[in-house]
Amino acid sequence: MNQPADPLGQSFRAQLARVTGGLAPEDYAQAFGEWWARLARNPARQAELAASGARRLLEFWSFALHAAGGAPAAPPAASAAFADAAWHQWPFNVLAHAHDQFSAWARESLCKPGEIPPDAVQRLEFALRQALEASSPAHYLITNPELLRATAEESGANLARGLEHWLEDAQRRSASVRPSRSRPARS
Repeated sequence: MNQPADPLGQSFRAQLARVTGGLAPEDYAQAFGEWWARLARNPARQAELAASGARRLLEFWSFALHAAGGAPAAPPAASAAFADAAWHQWPFNVLAHAHDQFSAWARESLCKPGEIPPDAVQRLEFALRQALEASSPAHYLITNPELLRATAEESGANLARGLEHWLEDAQRRSASVRPSRSRPARS
């Protein structure tokens, strides 16, 4: 038997879908709950992650102290986002290394295959990738030496273009219109 339509609930779900891009937050919350419950019942895994975190933290502080000496130092496991030589200078190399170390530990903290259902693991991996990408120092003006250099070279014109694009996107989003053209890549 079908349940009667709930107009308020339907409206809420439609608005939520617009905000989340169609992702269902309850599915991600359930996956996180399964991961958390599994971890809470496994003291050996907790100890393993704590030891790994402590090792990574000690290695990070060692790197940070070395980098603070001023000699260029590439982050040991630098990702492609940190390939430019500007990322090898303090404090940017420390930021990049911290992000890489935390990213590796966060991926390690996810369940091993078979501990929770594969679809829950996929959701957690997706959410983690999104969170790690969003937290990268490469995405913020004050923590990105390449962007700081470009901003200085262009006297801030790149920021004005970015604001213009953001305003266009916001206007399209509020009108539910898809972008009509691709933007040229930044130089």
